[in-house]
Amino acid sequence: NWHPPTPRYQEVQVVTKTFTQALEQRLAAEHNERRRADEMSLLLANLPAFAFFKDRQGRYLAANRQMADLLGTSEEAMLGKTSHDFLSPEAAETLARQDEEVFTTGRRLDVEAEAVLNGRRLKLQTTKVPLRDASSEIIGLVGLSFDITERRELEEALRQSQKLKAVGQLAGGIAHDFNNVLTSILAGVDLAASQLPPSSPLEADLSDIRQATERASLITRQLLFLSRSRSAEPTHLDVNEVITSFSRMLQRLLGEDVTLTLSLNARRATILADRTQIEQVLLNLSLNARDAMPAGGTLTISTRTLGHHGREADIEPASLEETLNPENGTIREEHDMTAALTPSGASQSRNHCLRGKLPCLLLSVQDTGTGIPPAFRDHIFEPFFTTKQDHGTGLGLSVTHNIVKEHRGRIWFQSRSDRGTTFHVALPLEAEPHSPRPTVEPAQEPAAAGHETILVVEDDEAVRHLTERVLRRQGYDIIMAGSAQEALDIADRLPEPPALLFSDVVMPGMNGLELAHLLQQRLPSLRVLLTSGYPNDAIAARGIAGNGHRLLPKPYTPTILAQAIREALS
Repeated sequence: NWHPPTPRYQEVQVVTKTFTQALEQRLAAEHNERRRADEMSLLLANLPAFAFFKDRQGRYLAANRQMADLLGTSEEAMLGKTSHDFLSPEAAETLARQDEEVFTTGRRLDVEAEAVLNGRRLKLQTTKVPLRDASSEIIGLVGLSFDITERRELEEALRQSQKLKAVGQLAGGIAHDFNNVLTSILAGVDLAASQLPPSSPLEADLSDIRQATERASLITRQLLFLSRSRSAEPTHLDVNEVITSFSRMLQRLLGEDVTLTLSLNARRATILADRTQIEQVLLNLSLNARDAMPAGGTLTISTRTLGHHGREADIEPASLEETLNPENGTIREEHDMTAALTPSGASQSRNHCLRGKLPCLLLSVQDTGTGIPPAFRDHIFEPFFTTKQDHGTGLGLSVTHNIVKEHRGRIWFQSRSDRGTTFHVALPLEAEPHSPRPTVEPAQEPAAAGHETILVVEDDEAVRHLTERVLRRQGYDIIMAGSAQEALDIADRLPEPPALLFSDVVMPGMNGLELAHLLQQRLPSLRVLLTSGYPNDAIAARGIAGNGHRLLPKPYTPTILAQAIREALS
């Protein structure tokens, strides 16, 4: 039962207690360190970013799983390695310069760059900050990279939308004045052509002027389509009939050095679509093909039905994607065509072409031209993108793409250099029976002459005088006014009321609708025919309702004007 002396015993107790406390503190510190490490690892693993740590030599000290996946490796394999071990020399050198800037300045660095990593093209926004020790000495850096690809795409889509909105406002604003000018040109050309002797050498020159005017009118229509200032008016269409009727005008626009060939299936291919917009698709694709054949060539427009919809089909593939699978060539489809395009309330059967299902109508426009260069193939559907710097507007294919989307269809193309290009448009077939739309051929001769009195109200002087010349030649008694107020003053002084009011809609002061309302209150038997260079939507946006009156859109030819006048009087 030996015991140490009391003083020594007390010393042993103090030493033991001190050692125990130190051991507990060390164990607690290690526990906290492990907990912090676990928390840091958990934080890195769950960060919605690519995170990494580097030392002063650019070696990775740590990285999260997202960063490792981006580089196509593992977290453990990154430790002690540099960017040169995972990236191209050029990209690694760029990152090394950025790291050195952080080490040298000691300040945060924010950069945005596009990179191709592990087969993915990304837009990355990276923030790098210096990593300091307890003495505030820089021992490395911390980096966070965020994938902003989708955000930038959405921002670009928003910019395009804003651009299109601005274009729509611009197009609506200039349409009236521009179409007034075109009306004057068309009327003047037709009046001059009607007075030429047979086989006059001026006939070809006037024909060229007329074609150029029609092209100018087309540009305005394209702007209005692109900005959606014109709404679709879908009806049941036999596409083969539309193509056949439209081919005569196409041949004139293509020129003599381009041979137009139609290969249309014998069965009725009925779709629910806006006739004018389908003609616009044909026109845009054909003119685009013509420009790809500067030395001439062959343009082939073909149709066939895919699948069956209560009728026999040309071919029966399992899906639309199996329809065309060339061994050679490039197929490019407009990106994200199938995403979020189903209109509210539309039935599933009306969206099968978007989803790659059948039955569909396949419209193909094939040329023998130079093909689309590979560098341009990802951009041809973008608004204002053009390879024809001297005369291109960059609207044709973009308008076509918008029209196809509006009709719940798909558009893609095949192209080979010096072997030509084929554009394919798939549109859903319509199963409902319908009566074929009658084809109305424009008359080549002016309408029957008249003798009635017509009050013409037009604020554009050139259009006013040309309208007067055209109608006087038809035998009408014409009274001219340059404004609505002038027309009211003239009407009060007339001994006999006019039979017809022919008025522009949008004018300074009182518009044509208000004028028609006031005059019909005074003259109940007065007929009304209105005209405007603005599209219907733009007129409605100004708070002007049609009230059932006939509307003759500008630009118009003397023949069309005479027909409209005669119909209004009849």
